[in-house]
Amino acid sequence: MGVEATTLAVASFLHLAGYVHGHAKPYTSTGAGIAEAVLCVALAWGASAMLRPTAGSRSIAIGTTAVTIAGFAYGLSVTTQGGDLPDIAYHAAMLPVLLSTLILILRTRRGDPDGDATPMPSSRGVSGSRP
Repeated sequence: MGVEATTLAVASFLHLAGYVHGHAKPYTSTGAGIAEAVLCVALAWGASAMLRPTAGSRSIAIGTTAVTIAGFAYGLSVTTQGGDLPDIAYHAAMLPVLLSTLILILRTRRGDPDGDATPMPSSRGVSGSRP
């Protein structure tokens, strides 16, 4: 999640500094930069929550990742209408990464008080055990 947030920070900077331009409405570099900055902060909050073993940390990570996925899906729809190919490629590449992150968060649970995440048991029995 931290790496994903970092890519959003870089993308936001590139848009707001004027290095990335679209070619048609509804795409605007400023709008994209602001949206990516907001999603960066949200995802960084989720990542930091996962580092702390509190009761709500997993819920925060799930929520912030889901919001980021929704933002990326919307961003992809806007970017395909008026953005340039590198911007479209970024959104298209990051969406599966974010979805994978959400799946990983959903498949883990908080373990001991030290905050170690342990996988949830599968429906086929204990992982790695032989009958």
